[in-house]
Amino acid sequence: MAMGNGTDSHTGANTTSVVATVGYKRPPRGSRFNKGRSGNSKGRPKGRPNFAEITRDLFNAKTKIRVGEQTLYMPTGEAIIRKLMVDATRGNHRSLMALLDIIEMTGRTNEVSDEERERRTLKLPKPKSRDEFDLIASPARAKERQRLFLTYQDAEAKGSAPEGDPDRIGRHEGTYRSFVAQMNPGRAIMPEPSPEAIRIGLEADQRLYAGDFAGAVRLADDATAKSLDCEATWMRLILAHARMFSGQAPESNAYYLSFQTPKNISLTSWETVILQDFEKLRKAGHSHPLMSEIAKHFTDQGWTLKAGAPMRPKPLTITIEDRAFIVLNPDDLKTGDLLERDGEFDKAASLYRRSIAKCRSRLANNKSDADARQTLKTAAGRLMRLAWELVLAGRLGQASEFIEELLVDGSGSLGLQALRAHLLMSSGQGREARAIFLQHRGKTVGTDSWETVILKDFDTLRTAGRAHVLMDEIEQLFGSGSDAVSLQRPEPAPPAVSELDELAEASDVASGDKLFEQRRFSEALAVYLRYLDQWNFILSRTPNKINTTAIAYRDRAVDRICDLAVIMIQNREYKAACEAAGRALAAKQQAPRANITIAHGLMLLGQVDEARVLYEKCRRERLDAERKAADVILEDFAAIREAGLTHPLMDEIENLIALPEPRRLVR
Repeated sequence: MAMGNGTDSHTGANTTSVVATVGYKRPPRGSRFNKGRSGNSKGRPKGRPNFAEITRDLFNAKTKIRVGEQTLYMPTGEAIIRKLMVDATRGNHRSLMALLDIIEMTGRTNEVSDEERERRTLKLPKPKSRDEFDLIASPARAKERQRLFLTYQDAEAKGSAPEGDPDRIGRHEGTYRSFVAQMNPGRAIMPEPSPEAIRIGLEADQRLYAGDFAGAVRLADDATAKSLDCEATWMRLILAHARMFSGQAPESNAYYLSFQTPKNISLTSWETVILQDFEKLRKAGHSHPLMSEIAKHFTDQGWTLKAGAPMRPKPLTITIEDRAFIVLNPDDLKTGDLLERDGEFDKAASLYRRSIAKCRSRLANNKSDADARQTLKTAAGRLMRLAWELVLAGRLGQASEFIEELLVDGSGSLGLQALRAHLLMSSGQGREARAIFLQHRGKTVGTDSWETVILKDFDTLRTAGRAHVLMDEIEQLFGSGSDAVSLQRPEPAPPAVSELDELAEASDVASGDKLFEQRRFSEALAVYLRYLDQWNFILSRTPNKINTTAIAYRDRAVDRICDLAVIMIQNREYKAACEAAGRALAAKQQAPRANITIAHGLMLLGQVDEARVLYEKCRRERLDAERKAADVILEDFAAIREAGLTHPLMDEIENLIALPEPRRLVR
């Protein structure tokens, strides 16, 4: 250390020039520490923790956590480790790496033997292929999964290892039940059938493809009886296949149609399994008309023989510039045309309806607005075009909504009246449609006559599979007399006898309508009744019976049966008509049309009092938003009189209907 006289304490050399310099590493002399003395003579204050002690205290502090239904107190460090472990087991990669880092930092991986390291090593499950994951997770592959389990079970009983890797599927942690439990915590999962039931079901499957359908029915019934509280859909599916070949096609048809797998599923669906079963049955030499019908139904929905959601690639029908125009001009009629080209019919219809509403508002304020009138005409024409496409596609409810909106301003054009008549005919309201067809005879629609336009529309409807018995009647009326139509159309060839026999075994309305056109009424009635039974069966399996599609199809069958029952009454088949209408009434309790038909039959069978009660019960009811039951009674009476039948009760009921409705007192 430098001395005050400018000489070095050790050498005595003159250092005045050096000491005078104060700078980096040369503090002023007065502030230098004295040798042998601490800079902090008092030392660290007692009780002040360092960082390590703070961390240790915080990790050891008790904290409250929730484990299931219990509330536990444990050190914070333990709670953190528990949380990391839970997240790591759920597949959280970051939590897993953090947990491994903690294990390594605590020295738990050092200085251990190979056996101990193997014991402590975290064993992650082996990755599964797409097919293995589908086999474990898909409910529709339960038959394959349970057959594989039996294979493992039999191999273990014999003391031999099964083929493949049992760790992937054979162990309990890889079962469908555990997978669903992990993905849906808290959800009740139906147990799998017993090994005995599985073996019986697999034997029924073998009998099915071998052609022993009676044996397959017996064994599948036995297997399902032993699996009442289990997930045994694949056994019931085998039963449906076997019954189809055993003359019970309607029950099988109803069971096939009850499957409605969500379209966004990426696993094998039941629809795909059914299509695969049909393909196997054909390869085994077994075929049935119902297989083609169900296969067409599923393929129309987009299902294929391959697993996964139905894929329907959307073709590129409009350009990028067109899409930009749609975005920049959301209310332009050209946008509606582009949306139609792109298949967005609902969006196009919404645009046309908005345009119609705006034009009507403008015309209400200024009746001389020519631009609004022209836009209204154009938008209405395009909405009519969409409504016609909906009628051809069978979407009658939406088509009716569009037509009613176009009729707001008045009766509408003749083209709109023709479209309304087609809609009424397709909806089962043949009498109203017939009145419109005949009302406008002799008029002109554009450059064509009314009759020519209607007959062309009939051809289009038949091509779309929308034939109706009223078409033949209208064609005969339009083709006779002085106003005969000179539209040259080839006469449709009658169906072959074999084709009619095949239709008689079907269970859809279209087949029944074709039989009706050929006046094979008894066979048409059998088809309608099978159609009614299958949708009634689906409704019985629906929770709370809320299935609008099934209800609509059931009501459609009820209307067809009642219309046919009226024809049977005209043919003097009173008892058979009452039985047919009774079947319709049993399926739909609130069906005034069925009650009216039964009343006709009872009246002509001599049971006048019972018929009078039904007439008086129904005459104030409505069949739907447009038809009153009283009007239907009067129309039926007119048709019955045309067939040469009459009864005094008919005059009594007509006089009763003609009386004015009693006025209700309003308080």
